[in-house]
Amino acid sequence: MATESERALGGFIRNHPTDNDRRWRVAIGSLLAGMVLAGIAVPVTVNVFSGGGTGGHIAGLLWGGALVGLYGGGTGIVRTLRQHGEAFVLREGGLVHRRLGETRVVPWTAIRGVTERGQGHGLSRLMGWDVHLVIRLRDGGRLLLTGYTEDAPRLSAEIRAAVARADSPAPPGADRDPGAGSP
Repeated sequence: MATESERALGGFIRNHPTDNDRRWRVAIGSLLAGMVLAGIAVPVTVNVFSGGGTGGHIAGLLWGGALVGLYGGGTGIVRTLRQHGEAFVLREGGLVHRRLGETRVVPWTAIRGVTERGQGHGLSRLMGWDVHLVIRLRDGGRLLLTGYTEDAPRLSAEIRAAVARADSPAPPGADRDPGAGSP
């Protein structure tokens, strides 16, 4: 049910829930992949440093993959727990962000800027990185829209366009009464 402050943003356009189950599955998969790569990297590294073998490059690649998996999985688990129940509600005059029983009402004019850092390839779509819209608020806070949110590319484009319109200066004469005649 919409609160009074939400209704003040104008008409409801669309609800965009976040798929936290998918975020959880990807985080666990990344964490497991990182652990497997770390498990393989340990004996390879021991072999390299014991002086009996080559393969420093292979060890480096394995550790790099392990660290990416462990970091991505760990941060994904934290986000899953902190963003439980997340949804973005698009309204005519702004955005409503819900999570964990909290509601944040954000008029377009309260957004200082947006930065899209998504990556357009298959792995990024699988990992929810295809959309990574950082929404910086004038009060110093920020929101993050990721590819885990339903129809995130469309929502990202609509947010960027609405913020651009809100930031653009009014055309000359827009503050005059259009019905008033000139002398």
